[in-house]
Amino acid sequence: MLAPHIALYVSNKEDKGQVIESIQNGDLDINFSKLNGALFSEITLNKFIQEEVRHEQFDVETIHKNSLK
Repeated sequence: MLAPHIALYVSNKEDKGQVIESIQNGDLDINFSKLNGALFSEITLNKFIQEEVRHEQFDVETIHKNSLK
């Protein structure tokens, strides 16, 4: 069984540096210890979405078959 993915939305009003630090320090009530992951900026995610739309190939999906867009 694949491990579930976790996505965190952080608004532009929040201190993203503090959120990242909290994740790295284990201060959030989410167990990241058994997960592999990557941190993507909004700019990077928008580039992924543009590539998906441009090539009509949607490689990143949720269990409900939703694309990044």
